[in-house]
Amino acid sequence: MKIIGRCKVHQEGLSARLNNWLAEISHAHWKIPSEVKNHFPSVTHIDPNKFIYPVADKKMAVEFLIHFPHGIVLITNIIIN
Repeated sequence: MKIIGRCKVHQEGLSARLNNWLAEISHAHWKIPSEVKNHFPSVTHIDPNKFIYPVADKKMAVEFLIHFPHGIVLITNIIIN
């Protein structure tokens, strides 16, 4: 998958766990939402293309969209609780 918005993650100076998550996404080839959920069970599927991935014991989360036909992940927001 191609990742757009990676700079949002790096601006927050986030954990190694999130860097590993980004690496896994860049090697993924998901075609449907259930493949994302199978790969990352903690992810919340909000609507057809929108997901939230909790980080750091759910004190932080990454909101992202996936355009499955083109293999693009767009990081839209870093949520800090």
